[in-house]
Amino acid sequence: MKKKLLAVGVAATLGMMSGVASAQVQLDAGGVGAINLIPYYSVQGGNATLISIVNTDTLNGKAVKVRFRGAEWSDDVFDFQIFMSPADVWTGAVSLSSGAVKMTTTDSSCTLPASVNQNFVTIRLDPASATTGALEGYVEIITMADIPEDLIEGVGEDFDNDGVANEGPVTSALWTNIKHPADAAPPCKADGSLLAGLDEDNALVAAATVAQQNWMDDPTNSLTTSVTVINVPSSKAFTTNATAVSVTNGVKQYFRQANEAIGYSLDQSSDRIFAAAGSDLGTRGTSLPMFQFDLPDLSTPLDTTYDVGSGADATLMRDALTLLLSKSSAITEYETSDSILGATDVVLSQPTRRYHYDYIGTESGDTPDRNINGGAWDVYGEDGTVYDALDGASNRVPVGAPGFWDREENTLVTSDDIVISPTPPGVTLEFSLKGEVSVVSINNGGIPSGALGAQLTADDYTATGTAGVFANGWAVLSTIAEACTATNQAASNCDGLGYTDQYSFSETAVVGDRVAGGGGGALPVIGYTAQNVFNAAVGSAGTNYGLTYPLRYRP
Repeated sequence: MKKKLLAVGVAATLGMMSGVASAQVQLDAGGVGAINLIPYYSVQGGNATLISIVNTDTLNGKAVKVRFRGAEWSDDVFDFQIFMSPADVWTGAVSLSSGAVKMTTTDSSCTLPASVNQNFVTIRLDPASATTGALEGYVEIITMADIPEDLIEGVGEDFDNDGVANEGPVTSALWTNIKHPADAAPPCKADGSLLAGLDEDNALVAAATVAQQNWMDDPTNSLTTSVTVINVPSSKAFTTNATAVSVTNGVKQYFRQANEAIGYSLDQSSDRIFAAAGSDLGTRGTSLPMFQFDLPDLSTPLDTTYDVGSGADATLMRDALTLLLSKSSAITEYETSDSILGATDVVLSQPTRRYHYDYIGTESGDTPDRNINGGAWDVYGEDGTVYDALDGASNRVPVGAPGFWDREENTLVTSDDIVISPTPPGVTLEFSLKGEVSVVSINNGGIPSGALGAQLTADDYTATGTAGVFANGWAVLSTIAEACTATNQAASNCDGLGYTDQYSFSETAVVGDRVAGGGGGALPVIGYTAQNVFNAAVGSAGTNYGLTYPLRYRP
């Protein structure tokens, strides 16, 4: 029998969590922030993904973490660091090359590793999805630190570790190394040793690491990112902006781009996949080794509010972001008329979902939800949170039924008039969101989806009312997760068998007017709508159009 964990308490009150989310981390309507979240990348079906990151700060450089995560379980499939100079732009493309997902860039900004023209790494994926799991996903872009030209606070300190106290403002060697001269690459592009102490060479002395990181300061809200999923064979492209999250009092969180093992700490991350097996908390983790390059993640305290020095700071950051991104529904127009080969897909990405997982070793005779680090594991949503009813076997969260309207006020009377494809196996989850990046196609009849060609975590909702009536119109897609009950989960998934936590603080559950205390509630969702239409009237070849619409939603 599979077992589920019981959260031992709720540390955050409604007032505390609501205040934290609204005051310290905020969505930036202008698209500029310390964190940029790309809801979807794809190399499926001829797609490639183009990314452009802009540092709008004209005075300070930035140390930026870029991490690609797979669509199914948000496993890290590729990550690197960019050292952006003031007013810098970094561009790159993700494509399929000889069967492998690959990053390609000709950009001259400094990176670690020195060249990021590499294939994605699938070692973190479940072996069953190793060949496909990196084809789609989402991207985290995190400002780890600012890199100012001068650090006045260096006065009176041996800031550069040369044995002599500084008598005035210190000119940053790191800033100089990453700064673009006129029409040329920065010095560290040609000489990798100029980033000594920050790179993958574990033999470098600790003093070098300290000296380089001393040139960094707390991050500010300066990044903006655009992304295009382009399909050259089909002559269509979908362009959107990343979701920008700003911090009020940013705190430096620099970790080396190093294959150097570090111990898991809830001070740094609430990602329990790294928790050690065998302890009370470890019964919830997999003992997957954690390395410097795994940090920071989206739960790492990036604002001083969550950097409390001990206890549940990473859980606080996780909960603040989850609440900030929560939405009860996505509202979209759709166009699926056969006469213009219309297709509509809605991307619903959940970038904090992985931080709400519990991992329990699969009992003998059961089929595991996932195979990780040589072990078999069942995956559960943490009790009392929006992911309480997660079904690990299908990687789905049950949600409410959608609503469909055509352009003449007609609406479907019941959800029985909607056919879901593919039908989720094993459990009764009539409507659900699969994976970290759910792509819902409308009236497509099946998978892959019509506009984006999504496959890994795609579902199709086809309205079966009067023929042709619902070919175009608008829809409301529920993003409210159900609470865990015996009707949407096996009884053993909801019984809370009382595993305890090795830490003294209570588990933090997201609470508030959008999240029920007993589990379920509004999910943390970002995304957009992609429409594809074809005009055959302009000649034999016709003209294909890709249209992108920002996510419209109800909080």
